[in-house]
Amino acid sequence: MGTSTPFGGGKNNNPLIPSWIGGSSPANGGQPPPPQLPPSQPPPTRYTGPRARFTQFVKSGGDDRRALGKAVSSFVSRTGGGSATTSQRMAAERSAAGNFANVLSRASEAPGGIREVVRTLNFGSLADRPIQDIYAALVDHICPPDGDLDDAHARDAYLEAVNEVMQDQPPDLEKPSPETIRDIIGKFIANAVNQRIVTAIGIGIISLPSDPEEIQAIQSGLHDFVRGCVAETIEEFKGDFREADLRPEIDWIFERAAEVLHDRGDEAVKEEGG
Repeated sequence: MGTSTPFGGGKNNNPLIPSWIGGSSPANGGQPPPPQLPPSQPPPTRYTGPRARFTQFVKSGGDDRRALGKAVSSFVSRTGGGSATTSQRMAAERSAAGNFANVLSRASEAPGGIREVVRTLNFGSLADRPIQDIYAALVDHICPPDGDLDDAHARDAYLEAVNEVMQDQPPDLEKPSPETIRDIIGKFIANAVNQRIVTAIGIGIISLPSDPEEIQAIQSGLHDFVRGCVAETIEEFKGDFREADLRPEIDWIFERAAEVLHDRGDEAVKEEGG
């Protein structure tokens, strides 16, 4: 749902808003069956509140900020089980963010920058490719294709972040500065969280409007809200992604981002008189 990639019914391989939501499945002409929850997961009633609010937000054409705030806040507290549990559920995304931050940190210090790093990762054939090709091709290192749905979400969030970064064209992608690293990681995390929200509370229930401008407003509203919360989190972050073990830093960012999402969601409700 990034603003850099116009929504056209969702990406064929891994749509942020699945193409079948509100429509028929191309395979059988009907709605797909609801996903079977593993016995270890909480009962599906935890989705009811967030889905109702997100539906209200969609029906408003993206104008109902109060409904969006309630949906996001409830996503963290009810669907996710709190900020810590919400973060823990995003294991694939946290792992990918750690891999990504490690590559960027190494590139910032290596004399040959990102090109030297890809050689050490046995991607030597990439070293002389254009910079956008290098970043895009690193998806298999950042997010190993294990076939799991969560891994697929992480890969999609990564490629969306690369797309956004290449549109921004920061001048130091060869040897990224700390500021550029923070910006790139922030983009990835925002995309990952955005997808989690849509997947958790949107699947199988949301009917999209037919007006493309309304669809754009809906996706932009959620995207901008999440991006703002993650940007606030990155601003608070005091690390520099240069530690040997980046897991504590990445875990802190994900958990704190979930806290900010919850708090800003509640604030949006109050601002709109709710």
